[in-house]
Amino acid sequence: MEGCIQSIDRTGVDFVAFEDPKLVLPQSTQWHVFASFGTLKGGRADWLVEKFTELGANSVTPLLTERSPSISENCVDRLQRVILAAAKQCCPVKAIFCGFSRSYSCY
Repeated sequence: MEGCIQSIDRTGVDFVAFEDPKLVLPQSTQWHVFASFGTLKGGRADWLVEKFTELGANSVTPLLTERSPSISENCVDRLQRVILAAAKQCCPVKAIFCGFSRSYSCY
């Protein structure tokens, strides 16, 4: 951009542009990622939810099936804390939904 400097002092610079500034939008694609997984034993669910969050998932949903172990309220709270901690470390502030879905498979 071409222009002329009007004045310079301790508070800043006064600059007059010769032409109107143009806004250049980023060329990146905005993705909406929705992740779901079967319930896991041990700390593997925590690790998986953390990685989903770090990769930018907008929604994380454990799938409850006929053969899956039940999920307690403590587990839901823990997964939400894992999501919050992972989002604070790597992601810009955004809302990540942690919901539950009931799905039945045919065996």
